[in-house]
Amino acid sequence: LAASNDKIHQFRKDNQIINIESYMNGLLSQSSNFKSKDVELNLKEAYFNYLDSYLRKNTENEQILAPSTLGISDPVLLDLVKKINDLQAKRATIGQQNPFYEKYSQELTTLKETLFEVLKNIKNIYQMDRKNIEKQYTDVLKEIENLSEKESEILDVERQHQINNNYYTYLLQKRSEA
Repeated sequence: LAASNDKIHQFRKDNQIINIESYMNGLLSQSSNFKSKDVELNLKEAYFNYLDSYLRKNTENEQILAPSTLGISDPVLLDLVKKINDLQAKRATIGQQNPFYEKYSQELTTLKETLFEVLKNIKNIYQMDRKNIEKQYTDVLKEIENLSEKESEILDVERQHQINNNYYTYLLQKRSEA
């Protein structure tokens, strides 16, 4: 009985598992967290594609959708989008004959080029984040697969412990009777 007890403790120690059910719940929780992060990254990536398309089309009069509405909090990106929207609004209020119209147009072109470069850098960062999340998600899935093997091993060890416990109880009864 003591040996089978030690075997259970050693198994739990080696596999760093106290309670298989709670461990499984933790893995499933991690899995769902990675899924939600993936959805969030997809939404942000869609915004970056929208912004990239906007910059490539070189639309002059459309306002850019603010990144903060989608949970993107990069201060440089926010500032550039705000400046572009403000300049477009200023330029729209004046006529093409106004001397500031050309100045605003040049500033817009410069800001859009800067935004394009910033956008490329941000996209690269988000791609690295995506790869990291995908790797962690894959690791969690592998751990879930391995858990079924560990679960069957612990069940075998616990069964053996139960058999030993029954023998021990039986022998204690017989000793008591004797």
